[in-house]
Amino acid sequence: MTNSAVCLCALRSPGHDALKRFFGASLEAIFRAELEETAARLKLDLDPEGIPLFVSALGGIMEAWLLGLFPDTPENMVRRINGFLQSHIYGIQVLQEHGVLPHDPSC
Repeated sequence: MTNSAVCLCALRSPGHDALKRFFGASLEAIFRAELEETAARLKLDLDPEGIPLFVSALGGIMEAWLLGLFPDTPENMVRRINGFLQSHIYGIQVLQEHGVLPHDPSC
């Protein structure tokens, strides 16, 4: 949290939306690569159009945490976010195995 003052200043600045777009593009690229690798390893069909939704959700969670709405340590936030992602991946596995989700995301 050594950079929290800088992050809070940026979050409260008039350029807040531009910063979110700038960092969002990088976060989306990282997140997309990680999700695609995980999906390939687990033989899951992920809807690539859903990735920006996750990036937005994670960005909101991180922003709320920086603003003090989640009084967790950085390590606890990483654990929470990891648990959130693992639960989602597990849910996709179960739904696909039971035929609830199509294996072709374009359907």
